[in-house]
Amino acid sequence: MRFVRVLAAFGLCVLPGVSQEFPQQWAAAGATFNQYAAPQINGLAVYAHRLTSNEHPMYSFSVINILSVQRSPFRVMTTTETGVAQYLTTFGAFRVYGIGTLGLATAGSGDGTNTGMVFTGGGLAQASIGKGWTVGPLVRIVKPTIGDRQWAAGLVIGWGK
Repeated sequence: MRFVRVLAAFGLCVLPGVSQEFPQQWAAAGATFNQYAAPQINGLAVYAHRLTSNEHPMYSFSVINILSVQRSPFRVMTTTETGVAQYLTTFGAFRVYGIGTLGLATAGSGDGTNTGMVFTGGGLAQASIGKGWTVGPLVRIVKPTIGDRQWAAGLVIGWGK
């Protein structure tokens, strides 16, 4: 929680104001924290392409996640998802989006590889740091059919034009 407060204060006090022009496309990479991992850091890559006007932009939102499923024995789940990211509001220097995706999940097990569906929902906030670069927090709830629901919170750094 302290991380979120520090990031919000940083965005409100230091970063420049949000431009009214939304990028046509945006790509990012990030690290997330979740309760299953040991260490508790996971990764993701994102690509988004704007589908609607600049007034209330909606993006096609694709994600590749690498999340842990089980601590012991350690198992990793990889998800490939697509969905939408809808612009909701601006908070200080941050543009806030609601995210919903659906995709495939695979995870190794003692019996081989499990495959199933994954559903996610959450939010992303991004602030411009200049020349198309953005930074901001990401929070997602991930529910795979091959494992337990888990949440992931982290930071993404991206670039768009």
